[in-house]
Amino acid sequence: KKCYERFMPKNVVELLGVTEATDINLETSSVYELIMMTVSFKIDKDLYSVDTKELFAKLNNLVGRSSRILDDHGGTVLDFRYDGFAALFKDKNPDCIMAAVKIVQEFQNEDDVTVHVALDSNTVMSGVIGNDTKMQPIAISKSYNTSAKLLSFFDKIETGILCTEKVHGLVRGYMSRFVGKVEGTESDIRIYEIYDGDFPEIVAKKQSTEKIFLDAVYSFYSGDYKTARAEFLQVVRENPHDGIAKYYLYLADSYETNGEGKVSYLE
Repeated sequence: KKCYERFMPKNVVELLGVTEATDINLETSSVYELIMMTVSFKIDKDLYSVDTKELFAKLNNLVGRSSRILDDHGGTVLDFRYDGFAALFKDKNPDCIMAAVKIVQEFQNEDDVTVHVALDSNTVMSGVIGNDTKMQPIAISKSYNTSAKLLSFFDKIETGILCTEKVHGLVRGYMSRFVGKVEGTESDIRIYEIYDGDFPEIVAKKQSTEKIFLDAVYSFYSGDYKTARAEFLQVVRENPHDGIAKYYLYLADSYETNGEGKVSYLE
């Protein structure tokens, strides 16, 4: 039984709708409304040239520390990858926010790794794929596509946690702000930043510049890039560490210079 649980933990078994790992077969499946958390590790490229044991020790250290936080807040890790993992929470479980904040804070003082977290809520179909000799659990959900869109922005902006509007409804007592929209398959996806995981001095500056930041976002999506540029510049002057404001400043300056028409989505 212990051997089974190492490869098929009890919470994954329960997610599949059965009581024991031995009950799982190729017809096992379930459908739930769940919150999907995608955790991404950006590791210093020099680590990939070290001894194999040292590399895997580092990866397991990252996964171990973050997955323990998930365990403490009701999360279920679905799959591990070398650069992160996906985890699931019961629908409307606000503990997913606390877990995301703690995971970002856990690694914020480390120089060789940066951690990003994306959160979305949607229908998740869980099941088993494989053959008679080998099976593994998988999840199918639109949240994977949405999370990929959110994760793509972490290469452009300096922030730790992004979530969709569905998850933002759970944000009570946490610092957050609307940062824009991306195009979804069926409707626009509104994106929010949760910045409780930032250093305290950056949190304070984001709070103090919240109004001018939101005014700037409104100006940007109204196509008034000149005003947006001036407003984002004011935010950046007050808070040079505001990665989202800096990225918008770059876009507004570029769009104004090139005579770009009104845009609907963050790119």
